[in-house]
Amino acid sequence: MAQIQRSLFDLLLKRQINVSRYGERKVHDIIKLLNQADKEILAKIADRGEVKSFTGARLKRFLKEIREMIDAAYKEIGETLHTEMVPFSEHSADFASSTLSSQLPVKWSPVAISKEQLIAVVDDTLIAIGPEKRLLFGELFPSLARHKEEAIRGAIRLGIVQGETVSEMITRLRGTRTSQYRDGVLEADRRSLAGIVRTVVQAVNNNAVHEVYKKKADVLDGWV
Repeated sequence: MAQIQRSLFDLLLKRQINVSRYGERKVHDIIKLLNQADKEILAKIADRGEVKSFTGARLKRFLKEIREMIDAAYKEIGETLHTEMVPFSEHSADFASSTLSSQLPVKWSPVAISKEQLIAVVDDTLIAIGPEKRLLFGELFPSLARHKEEAIRGAIRLGIVQGETVSEMITRLRGTRTSQYRDGVLEADRRSLAGIVRTVVQAVNNNAVHEVYKKKADVLDGWV
């Protein structure tokens, strides 16, 4: 039994490494979408004109336009990641089923998980975004959008109060070249999203494997 458990552990560890690598690829894909959205938002701000034009009703309309751009960007990001996670959850469940079947000396029939169950694996995944806050997949991206909107709104209002030019506002948001743009307001949002994508990938994988365990609990008792 010890040899079986060791072999199973080695396979699951290799799988975990592959999941981490897959997660990094998804981070790259999603951040690419975010960067394009940020580029469009900064271009919108630049096109708005100098600070003197950011007044009253015009400022309110402008911030509404920015909000709509942010909402559209995060809607696309959420839908893109969801589309990727459903087949990924299927692959994770298939891997768990086939690995356990090949390693355990017990009678085993294939585990059937429906498309609806796979979608539920993704939708019901709870992601921690703070020490005391956990959100379902569908709640993640609207929450990130609101956080980004507040950050951009705050930077614009601070720029107006301090009499900054539009160029200076954009620098505040984007960051400086000397710091490789890591000191901008938007960088915190980028880091947050990257971390959440990694967490989503790991959580979906774990939940899909857990679904297999639940369906075969009677067979797996004492082995895993």
